[in-house]
Amino acid sequence: MIKAIIFKVFERLLPTRQNNGETNNGWISRMIKERHINLVDHKEFENLEYINCGNSGVIKKAIWKSKNKAIILKQIAPNEVMTESENQELLKEIKTFHAIRVREQSTIKETGYKNVIECFGVSRLSEEETYLLVLEHADIGCLRDYLNKHRGNLKWEQKINIARQITCGLYFLHKNKILHRDLHTGNVVIKEDKNFEDGIRVIIIDFGLSKVVSRNSISHQEIKGLVNFVDPYILNVLNAQYGQVYSYPSDIYSLGVIFWEISSNGKKELKEVNQIATMMRIMGGEREKPVAGSTRSYVELYKKCWDHNPKNRPDIYKVHELIHKDEIISGESWEPQPEERSSMNTTI
Repeated sequence: MIKAIIFKVFERLLPTRQNNGETNNGWISRMIKERHINLVDHKEFENLEYINCGNSGVIKKAIWKSKNKAIILKQIAPNEVMTESENQELLKEIKTFHAIRVREQSTIKETGYKNVIECFGVSRLSEEETYLLVLEHADIGCLRDYLNKHRGNLKWEQKINIARQITCGLYFLHKNKILHRDLHTGNVVIKEDKNFEDGIRVIIIDFGLSKVVSRNSISHQEIKGLVNFVDPYILNVLNAQYGQVYSYPSDIYSLGVIFWEISSNGKKELKEVNQIATMMRIMGGEREKPVAGSTRSYVELYKKCWDHNPKNRPDIYKVHELIHKDEIISGESWEPQPEERSSMNTTI
């Protein structure tokens, strides 16, 4: 019974579908006709390679011939029905992506616009009726794998560079009134880019358009391992029951957990075979313990981000200001209180 109630909480984390809306295919066709979405000829793509066919739908890698670049093609579920509010939210996001492409041609560069995944438009395969999102490709992979691969080899300055770029990406989203709703280290990817510090560009993916139009119904497999990043205010059954869903502070909570995971090289402490047990610990106020080698300012920042009360969390503008202070890199080291020393985390 408890498990069923908890699962219903997670079902509230995604907007519900209504039968009186447009299907994805219908909405996208209308947006193309109204010239809100760019339609890319499928003949432009070659060397298609399946890289995933799981809960998030079919994902392919391909080469865009005329632009000589690798891109990602993400299948859109054709018959899911969208509500009018979702239609308006996606249209707003499309206009934001269009503005990004316009700014790319100008001297005006908005903070963080290169730290969110770029959507070039949609394509439609000739042999079927399915639309595909045409997305930027990140060649290095997701942050979670990157941290595990480089465990023990990343300098503190390199970790802070990653944290700062993620903050810039979320800054861009929030400034443009876009919530992520599912921010975790699997939804942050890394791409080689000599124009960025350390030669890498950190990119936030799977928000808004990319998520809503391609999602399937939530599953237990999707929940597993991600509960650590979910705002405990949302996990609370009563709050979910009365419609308390994602908000800007919820994204900030997730960002705080990402900050901690960067400092720990991808190691998790709050993990249980039983996800309900993990949820109960988080809802009870338990958090990951600071990692030796972190600066005090950095620890204090992510603790503010994951404060149990959403009203006490800083907004993204404040987080952006604090994460870019020199003391985040060169300030005094965090030292545990005496009662914390026996159970503190150490980097590996």
